[in-house]
Amino acid sequence: MNGDAHAGLLCRCRDFVFTEAALLDAGDFEAWLALFDDECAYWLPIDTSRTEPHGGLNLIFDDRRRLEDRISRLRSGSQHTEDPPSRTVHLIGNLRLTDAQDQSAIELDGTMVVAQQRLGVKREFHARVVWLLREDGTSFRIRQKRIDLIDADQPLPALTFLL
Repeated sequence: MNGDAHAGLLCRCRDFVFTEAALLDAGDFEAWLALFDDECAYWLPIDTSRTEPHGGLNLIFDDRRRLEDRISRLRSGSQHTEDPPSRTVHLIGNLRLTDAQDQSAIELDGTMVVAQQRLGVKREFHARVVWLLREDGTSFRIRQKRIDLIDADQPLPALTFLL
């Protein structure tokens, strides 16, 4: 891929993940879920050195059906850990294409800080994130979102909001 094409693809991917973050911060979880492929994974490993989600414990490993369930619980008001709901701000940075050779599997990695506020308590979550994207017309679909929290192996509060 030549330099201009690489820069253009990176710019499009950057805009896409910024849109994803804005949807989460706005609480528009249905629109956020629409960014995901039907066959997708949302993965937060405990051991961030693992290369695949099976064969070990995970903080979260959701397919599309489990993401739909998670959003349904958030919307139902029955999830006491999110009533009232968290307010978040996602800061995304250091984005780079790590595997843009195959347009059906574009790998983008970056860093993320999520500020969460709920019931007067503020928390920050720091992570490296890898998005596995596929082109879908003029946009993308998320095939996998892997979030490696820097303190994933430490005691964490309930992660019932979406990172």
